[in-house]
Amino acid sequence: MYMVATKDLLKLELKDHRASRRISPTLSLHLLPTLVSSSALDFNTMKKYYFIIAIFLFSTCTEEEPTSRDYPRVRTSLVTSVTSAGATVEGTITTAPAAIEDHGFVYGETQYPTITSHEVISLGSKAGVGKFSATIEKSLVEKVTYYVRAYAKSSSYIVYGDQVEFMSLGTTKPTLISIAPTQAQWGDTITLTGTNFTKNSKFLTSIGDIDVRSIFVSNDQVKLIIPHTVVSVVNDVSINFVGNSATLNGALTIKKPIISSITPTAGKVNTEVIISGSGFNLNTEVFFADRKATVKSISRQAIKCTVPTGAPNGMTKVTLKAGAETLWVDTDFTMMSPVITQITPLTGTYNDQITIKGQNFSGIQSENVVTVDGQVAEIISSSTTEIRARIPYGISQTPAMIDVTVANIETRRYTSGFVLTRPSITSVTPTRIGTNSEATITGTGFDIYGGNIVTLDGEPVFHSYNMGTAIRFTTSAFMRKHEMELNVITAGQASTNTKTVTSPWITLHDGTNARISNNIIFQHNNEIYAGLGRQTYYGEYSNEMWKFNPTTGWTKLGTFPGGERSHAFAFTLGDKAYIGGGQSDLSTFNDLWEFDLVSHVWTKLNDVLPGDHLWSAAAITHNGKAYLFFYNRFYEYDPLNDSWTPLSYAPNMYSMDAPPIFVHANEIYAAAEGSLWVYNIAADNWTQKNNSMPTSLSYGAKVFSLNGAIYFEDGQDDTDESITWKYDPVTNKFSTFTTRIPIFTYEQSYISMNNKGYLIGGRQDYWGNATSVVYEFDPNY
Repeated sequence: MYMVATKDLLKLELKDHRASRRISPTLSLHLLPTLVSSSALDFNTMKKYYFIIAIFLFSTCTEEEPTSRDYPRVRTSLVTSVTSAGATVEGTITTAPAAIEDHGFVYGETQYPTITSHEVISLGSKAGVGKFSATIEKSLVEKVTYYVRAYAKSSSYIVYGDQVEFMSLGTTKPTLISIAPTQAQWGDTITLTGTNFTKNSKFLTSIGDIDVRSIFVSNDQVKLIIPHTVVSVVNDVSINFVGNSATLNGALTIKKPIISSITPTAGKVNTEVIISGSGFNLNTEVFFADRKATVKSISRQAIKCTVPTGAPNGMTKVTLKAGAETLWVDTDFTMMSPVITQITPLTGTYNDQITIKGQNFSGIQSENVVTVDGQVAEIISSSTTEIRARIPYGISQTPAMIDVTVANIETRRYTSGFVLTRPSITSVTPTRIGTNSEATITGTGFDIYGGNIVTLDGEPVFHSYNMGTAIRFTTSAFMRKHEMELNVITAGQASTNTKTVTSPWITLHDGTNARISNNIIFQHNNEIYAGLGRQTYYGEYSNEMWKFNPTTGWTKLGTFPGGERSHAFAFTLGDKAYIGGGQSDLSTFNDLWEFDLVSHVWTKLNDVLPGDHLWSAAAITHNGKAYLFFYNRFYEYDPLNDSWTPLSYAPNMYSMDAPPIFVHANEIYAAAEGSLWVYNIAADNWTQKNNSMPTSLSYGAKVFSLNGAIYFEDGQDDTDESITWKYDPVTNKFSTFTTRIPIFTYEQSYISMNNKGYLIGGRQDYWGNATSVVYEFDPNY
């Protein structure tokens, strides 16, 4: 026999035991399972209570004394008549000191069932003691073990009998008779009436195909709240217990929600709107025309949403969609979105003023934003019907679309774009430009934000300065033509006119084959021959020979038999080339070799100066003979007898190696120590021609004799820059030439051919590797 008095029964019973010892230890131990199970304690808590009570009982045990009982006592008998329709259970009330208000049985699939959490068969009040029985006719699953306890309830106690168990063979199927009401809205409560309903978790209810959890279950009634996930208007209602089901087809009709008002009835995008009524589904969608609104909150009585972007201007239908239901709000919503009706003018240039007419612009100027091709325009003035703005710089295409955004919420685009007038070029200064050089374009319609593209013969060049009427640009380091067409493209439109610019310097070859520096060089039959030299500043000397054709590029000829070297000299007489002198890591040379330019055969000749060594010498030819400069020495070479004759030398050339030399009007010119000297071959003497020569031409300078004029490219200095100078032998004056070498390089070779000058090889970095880049100089451009 197990007794439960209140939810604090354990505390109460222990107190009674200490006070009067009217409950024996044996009885108290019998009470413990009921106390624990009826209090729904977990296993750890149950162990704790067993331990506490055991200590208490054994520490307080005394001889059991007769006690009076004011609670009933009940016993559970074995279960009988277990069939597929249920099972019969019996119990006995053995004592009843107080009136029995209720008695019956509790059962379930877990041990120690109670009337609060398990199935109950209530038999009502009972007078006195005696046996009672009942048949379990519901909530039994076949082949599942069930636990049963009889119970008796007085005004102060609920007492349970012993627990018995049985294996079920099943029970009577539940039936579904009716529902009420048959028409309801989402969130309403409906009542199902039938038989053999159960609290068992396997007892399921559904509306349509939606499972619904019951809020109340008795033997003959179930109460449900219609969920908002039910989408059909007409729905079946079903119950199911382990495969035993019953359905009322089409028993429940979902009533349409009622819409009573919409507030406000006019607004713009993002305006908050409240739709009031009743019976709204929590999954309702709201549409303004065909644009879905953002729903912020929903209750059964109100929907709060915001007006969506893209809703059409003017009177707009508002609809609600929930499941299969679609409802229309009787009152139309008036959209007050911005509207562009006209923009004038639609042709012009940057910074021009345009007037935008329309409706629903903001009266606050800062809340209106005008963009042209995505570029923000300056707003001059604005009202709700008109905005005046300026065409911004930075437009990348034309026609450029114009957008108006109001209050950072809603944007409207005009149907036609703004057409920029094409840029126009007024002038280019200078018109003669070199590679890596700056020039300035003046004109109109340019973009000050750098949206201009400057092209030379269609190739873009870098530009660093942009104004509405001027652009400064820098030419490429590898210009390919002496004469080019200059154009300016703005917002995808080419200028209305072009200008022609010229460059004396162009790049013939990028230097991807031979590596030439401090090399010999000569020309024959419109082709340039180069070779030997060193690959880097630190050495890596070469004995390779190459030929360059201005049209086809470089061709390798073979190797020089005299060995690897740099700083050698070379000259040509007829169809023969002569190469000699130079140095390498191990030695210097004074040898001389002849190269047949037709047969490509090498012949070793007499040494230049027996016992002497020549490097960084300079050679030139005139009237079938060669002339060699080497520091304070000056020689004439006669190829007929392979002999050298010493000549007089210029006083200021004592310390010069490989000075700039050229021939003009049957005289030999040489530059040294800031002076220009002239050698008279017949008189074998030197005369100072000019003592105001630019000092930068003294060392490492390159010289071209072209069309009667002499052009110097100055030598290397600390600035790593190079300036072209023009010398007029008639006036005996130097002047700067308005261009410069493409890229300054160290230890280049130079030569004149067909009234053009050529710079070949060298190192762009003083310590770097040699290249085979070839620049062409034509002063006619």
